[in-house]
Amino acid sequence: MKFPFFKKKQDDKGASDEIEALRRSLLKSPDNIRLHIRIAEACMAKGMKNEAIEEYSNAAKAYQRKNLIPIAVALYKQVIEINPELYDVFENVADIQIQHGFVGDGVATLETLSLKLFEKGMKERAFDVIAKIRSIDPENRIFNQKASKLFEKIRSAAPADKDKWT
Repeated sequence: MKFPFFKKKQDDKGASDEIEALRRSLLKSPDNIRLHIRIAEACMAKGMKNEAIEEYSNAAKAYQRKNLIPIAVALYKQVIEINPELYDVFENVADIQIQHGFVGDGVATLETLSLKLFEKGMKERAFDVIAKIRSIDPENRIFNQKASKLFEKIRSAAPADKDKWT
């Protein structure tokens, strides 16, 4: 039985060697999606966030092609956790969720995105995301209420912090 907390911590060279060995394995087995994830984990351990994002994204796209949507979404959320300012990934996740019947999850993802955009001073883009929420199902009272609340929150905050919006 192995216990990961007894594992010796790898030095930088050991981590680099591991990444290179995994990349060589991926060249030999390009259909092995799990290798992308292992490379991403090794990159994160070494602090190579951009490379990890790329590998998690590659794995997510591959799982999406295989119609393993929950796994793809989980990997995209891992990318968002690494860099929460990748707003296009948020929108991609929401689109995937909506297209595959997880409409409530997609709306929640868009709601989170609109608030993050608002916090970063990207008011117009936040309004676009709110409009997208409304367009998903214009007759849905709950979606319209959420969109209205978000719109009011953003609209009413703008005058109090004029520099943020100019």
